[in-house]
Amino acid sequence: MMKSKYLPLLFLVLPFIILGGITLKSSLKPPVEQYYTVKITGYDPVDILRGHYLIFRYDWNLAGNVPQGNLREMGFLCFNGYFDQPLITHSLDDSGASCDARLPSSIAFGNARYYISEAYAPVLDNLIRTQPQRFDAQILVKNNRIDHLILRIDGQPLEDALRQGAI
Repeated sequence: MMKSKYLPLLFLVLPFIILGGITLKSSLKPPVEQYYTVKITGYDPVDILRGHYLIFRYDWNLAGNVPQGNLREMGFLCFNGYFDQPLITHSLDDSGASCDARLPSSIAFGNARYYISEAYAPVLDNLIRTQPQRFDAQILVKNNRIDHLILRIDGQPLEDALRQGAI
């Protein structure tokens, strides 16, 4: 008899407990879509065969033990931390890796390209060769790929800097 007295109260309170748990879990988990800032290297802004693309590689500044060999052919990159100072590690398999975002090594260590107007190619070519430390990229890692790329100079999106004549 006692059980039936508390059963309606349980059904009344249970949805609030579940909602509270879901809210707590989502507040502790970092955002799914997070941009990470990384340096870039290996520039070639006027590669005639590829059109008007800036060809570069990411300088991942990997933390922890980095395996020897061709990193492009093994494992994935694991992103943790905040966008401006991500902790990026390389892992050979998924066992025990807790990552905010993952990127297969085959994508991470390949060449990336970014379209630029022919009018700005000579200026960017000179800047990249003489002042490479001014450039970085903000990337959105989503579904194991780079979903969005913003090339930046002095912390400002490249298109905005070109439009404003800051370069």
